[in-house]
Amino acid sequence: MKRFLIAATAVALAAQLGACGLSGPSSLAARDAAVAERVKAAIDQASGPSPAAVEVVATGGVVTLYGTVEVPNESEHVALVASGVNGVRSVVNDLIVIRGS
Repeated sequence: MKRFLIAATAVALAAQLGACGLSGPSSLAARDAAVAERVKAAIDQASGPSPAAVEVVATGGVVTLYGTVEVPNESEHVALVASGVNGVRSVVNDLIVIRGS
């Protein structure tokens, strides 16, 4: 049973990697850049903070948000928008709330 689980896990992982088209560091960097651009575009379209105040970095589907917003609701809203973008596995919200900025 244990061997079956290990084999099944290996097959599932191989299928996922194949589906992602992982072929090297340059394709990973391109995928990360594309995810970051999609997130930035979604933030630009959403209401909330000035898009220039939010920086987006993507690594392996994990999106990190940097920058400042004026109220906590904006921070939560931007993170929610980012989490709904295709290719985003999780969001690290490092936005700083600065009232009156």
